[in-house]
Amino acid sequence: MTSTPDRWSSWKRCSFRFLLLYFVLFATPGFLQATGIVAWMGGMVRPDHDFQSTVSTGSGDGIASYVRVLAALSLSVVLSLLWCALDRRRPNDRALSRWLAWGVRYYLAVMMLVYGFSKVLPVQFGTLGLSRLVQPYGDSSPMGLLWTFMAYSREYTFCAGLAEVLAGLMLLFLRTTTLGALLAMAVMSQVFLLNLCYDVPVKLFSLHLLLMGIGLAAGDLRRLADFFLRGRTTCAADRAPLFSSPRANRVFVALKAVAIVIGLAGATWFGVQLDNIERPHLYGIHDVETFEWNGEPRPPLLTDPIRWRSLVVDRLGCRVGRMDGSLERCTFEANADTGAVAFALPEKSARTAWTARRLSPLRVELAGALGDDTVRMILKERDLDEFLLVSRGFHWISPRPFNR
Repeated sequence: MTSTPDRWSSWKRCSFRFLLLYFVLFATPGFLQATGIVAWMGGMVRPDHDFQSTVSTGSGDGIASYVRVLAALSLSVVLSLLWCALDRRRPNDRALSRWLAWGVRYYLAVMMLVYGFSKVLPVQFGTLGLSRLVQPYGDSSPMGLLWTFMAYSREYTFCAGLAEVLAGLMLLFLRTTTLGALLAMAVMSQVFLLNLCYDVPVKLFSLHLLLMGIGLAAGDLRRLADFFLRGRTTCAADRAPLFSSPRANRVFVALKAVAIVIGLAGATWFGVQLDNIERPHLYGIHDVETFEWNGEPRPPLLTDPIRWRSLVVDRLGCRVGRMDGSLERCTFEANADTGAVAFALPEKSARTAWTARRLSPLRVELAGALGDDTVRMILKERDLDEFLLVSRGFHWISPRPFNR
């Protein structure tokens, strides 16, 4: 007596095929861009926008990103309906469902590991930037406020990243897939809310990662409900291997183990190298004591658009503090041996040669040219422990709340 194959309903078949097609299109965004679908659909939404440009702005929530999602949704609907119309006799898509689950699981795992290690090492938020210490608090953007919050405590950021790493590692193995999916859901719920509420332009991507975690956990929804809500015993999960051949599965496991080892080693090496970047010469926050423009001293007037208030030299950048409290990015490369400085402001894109001369342990004379004008100033380095955000530290015992 032959068993009747499990027949899916038309709604289930079409829904599954839609999800399969959408995941493939989402995971390969270059395909929609290369085929011109994004430009064609975007032209109907915003005719004045250039959707052909591939220049990255660092934002994942630009109009092109939303059009790409809309294009993926539309194309998935059309193709899934066409697929169902042409292939109506197939009883089910169980084989393809295993491949979809595998693809979603490993895609989510890789993303969790990448973002997790960028916090554990730390790379994503870095260290507390010196310019944040002199920037007026009210001038912080919501995203800048979040970045400062995360960069302040390496311990908190480490724990947040460790949760993402654990979720990613669990998703790599069949036995711990459900637990990894639940942990990924918890982590990505927080990440999505932070992106949403602090104006971080990764809302679309983090939402998709959250939905992937929900989708993976949904496969065990009945078993989870029996265990957590109904207090019942549950049956064993159906964890069918990806390949029907035992040898192919063994080869796959071996390749996965090698990839995990290489990935962990590479991420650790990259993070250690980035964390060990040497501090540049004249690193610190320098107040401008005297400022001469074309040989004439300029008093520290808050209305002076030319005079500098401070110079902030950080590990990965430099900023000029204006008298009105604003901070302006600049290029600053100093040589400790020769005292030579390569300096440029955004409005003076060409670098000019300046000189830095140490007058005392805390004072430096900096001189050079900006276009046709000459500049000479004396800088005094500030003690970073003067900033409460640096000196407060950690306290197990706090007699009263210290909220300032």
